[in-house]
Amino acid sequence: LHAAGEPTSNWWNMASSIFFLDRRGKELIGRTYRGRVPQRVKDGFRKSVIDTPDDTLKPVLQVEKYHFCYIQHEDIYIVAAAEKNVNAMVVLKFLYTLIDVLKEYFKSLEEESIKDNFVLIYELLDEQTGSLTLRDYHAGCLSSS
Repeated sequence: LHAAGEPTSNWWNMASSIFFLDRRGKELIGRTYRGRVPQRVKDGFRKSVIDTPDDTLKPVLQVEKYHFCYIQHEDIYIVAAAEKNVNAMVVLKFLYTLIDVLKEYFKSLEEESIKDNFVLIYELLDEQTGSLTLRDYHAGCLSSS
């Protein structure tokens, strides 16, 4: 079920994992969907982005053979990783939508709200591997309350 104007490509068909990192690069939570991207790729991301004080970094980058799409929001990084080249626009749209939805639930999206609400975040991420989009899931939760 896709809302009008939503891309028909599913982000989880492209990105193999998603994870939330604090400003130092420590993982707060993460979910691997395909197992194709090993956990150690977070070190490569951290060295290329978090440990590098470079304002010219872009939200899409390649480290070794892995592709990353990420957003820095407040004191966290929301990162999607894949072993193959992905449609960055679909993945980034998903990440921005995820941020909007989580901000509606928690009022602010920061390290503490992620730690305090990790179960709900996992539920939202797990729903993405079905036929619903994040927006559909969110609308269903609001209408049932």
